[in-house]
Amino acid sequence: QLFGFGLLCCTLSLWVGSSVLLQTVFRGDWHFDKPLFVTVFNGCSYTSCLLPTWLKGRCHTASLRAAFPLVIRAGVLWLTSSVLFNFSLEHTSVATNTVISSTSSAFAFVFSLSLGQERFNWYSCCAALLSLGGCSLVATQAPQNTSRALVSTTIWGDILAIFSAALFSLSGVLLRKYAPENMDMNWYMGTLGLLSITAAPLVLGMAHASGVEAFEQPTAVVLCALALNAVLGSTLANYCYNSALMVLSPVVANICLSLSIPISALTDQALLGEHRFSKLWMLGASIVASAVVVASLGLEDQGDDDDEDNDSARAGPGGFRGSKEGRFKSEGSDEDRAAKLPVKAEATAAITV
Repeated sequence: QLFGFGLLCCTLSLWVGSSVLLQTVFRGDWHFDKPLFVTVFNGCSYTSCLLPTWLKGRCHTASLRAAFPLVIRAGVLWLTSSVLFNFSLEHTSVATNTVISSTSSAFAFVFSLSLGQERFNWYSCCAALLSLGGCSLVATQAPQNTSRALVSTTIWGDILAIFSAALFSLSGVLLRKYAPENMDMNWYMGTLGLLSITAAPLVLGMAHASGVEAFEQPTAVVLCALALNAVLGSTLANYCYNSALMVLSPVVANICLSLSIPISALTDQALLGEHRFSKLWMLGASIVASAVVVASLGLEDQGDDDDEDNDSARAGPGGFRGSKEGRFKSEGSDEDRAAKLPVKAEATAAITV
């Protein structure tokens, strides 16, 4: 679990940095306003996860075929959520976008229960409600711009961010549900990258023909920035998040990602000096962050339940340690106890093993 939390800390740091870089690309001096192109570019970069296998001269067709159904079920939703998220960055500040994206914890809780992926837990339920309530409060408190040239938070951007959070959480729940044990994440990410490369000409061509997004070749500087974002903010960050999903539950993983809220607010206001946040915004962000503490309590409670289940399984039928039945059976004559010693020794050895 500590390893999973470490992966999530790495993920949220990279995602906040990626959001700041993309807003600079979209609205800065470069003004490369192409969120769909950026999403496809990031998806194609997932192919780099297959480089270790290719460098060894190995190409397992069976592994690709096994990963492809999982990519269709979860990976396509993941890419769609990325498209909506990148579009939302044009209409929301980094901090507000980060907080609204944290509603994925509430969606993950609902999807996990609906798909039978997770048992009902009051801690998880309360944490999801806290996260949703805090995000709702933040959504009503648009930060003040310190400059007219900066991104203004709009209701359209909030809606895009919410839909992105819903699809993001659903893809995570499906990945956890259908992923086989000891799954190699390189094959999943790499297969998703191959699918992105195959679909890139069709998607970009249709977007250009329909007028949704006109195709434009990026400059060398923009291409370097997109490559940096693709490697660190997309491939590495998503690899860490997907790996954390295999260790933690989708609900806990999404709730813990809300720790990016203070990081994004610090980056947005203190370091970049782009926005000023009201006290109600800070209150909503604090409520969302408190949901992480509640979720961690639920994780400990779930761990205790699992330990009790394992102890019961090891004890076997009728082997309730410390029960009255056990104490009653221990009473009797000396001959009875002597006759039962070998049996008790064997049972003790079995329990120890």
